[in-house]
Amino acid sequence: MKDLFICGFFLLASSFADASAYQVNPHPSQGAPLCTRVYPASPLTLYTGLEPVHFLEVKQRLEFAGRKIGRALDVIPLNSQRALIKANQEGDGDAARVRHIHQLVPAQHLTHLRQLKVPVTRLEFIIYSLQPELVKAHWAQLRQTAVGVRKGVRLLQFQLPQAYVSLNPETLFRLLLKGDLQALVMDRLTAESVLANFTWPLRLHVLRSPPLAVEALYPLIHQCHQAEIPALEAALLEVAPAWFQASEHMLTP
Repeated sequence: MKDLFICGFFLLASSFADASAYQVNPHPSQGAPLCTRVYPASPLTLYTGLEPVHFLEVKQRLEFAGRKIGRALDVIPLNSQRALIKANQEGDGDAARVRHIHQLVPAQHLTHLRQLKVPVTRLEFIIYSLQPELVKAHWAQLRQTAVGVRKGVRLLQFQLPQAYVSLNPETLFRLLLKGDLQALVMDRLTAESVLANFTWPLRLHVLRSPPLAVEALYPLIHQCHQAEIPALEAALLEVAPAWFQASEHMLTP
């Protein structure tokens, strides 16, 4: 009997602890969700559509920042669009997006997200082609070209609305070599991870420097965690990429 009482007591205590970890939106009709996970009850969950070659780097930086502020932090991979929607609707944020993401996606996908001012990685977009003159092309010329890009890379789909898109970077390279595409625009690390695993013809041309575009990626945090943003930014500065000069990107209130 005593054992049953003790067991029941702990179950009751646990239920109160679980209940205290959640908040209920007092104005659900206004459509602005409050945090469902309240500090320090559970980890921050950030979603991301990053390529695998960037995922570990970003995950390690964010986990470090979480530990510095006493927060467990999970980074969960999804496809790019789904990651942003879940971050805005039911998660705690998106791990990495370009600074001008608000120009690239519908406003309703960013309603509750606030962007940090310290980057976690960057993308270097390179042109790959069988035609040497195309690797030096600019956006205007590429818009008149049969070009392929990775699906979900919003910047490229915005700049090259006519582009053929595919989730599989290897598929894009095979289409290029078959002559179905004239050029590819792809993040350098993603492309190199594909090229390292296959024997490609020497006629493939690439100009690595300067890249077509370079985009730093910044985390987005749900507005219900806004009070924690300054501490997260300060922690991320400690492990910021070498190319990011804090003196040139001063954090402002």
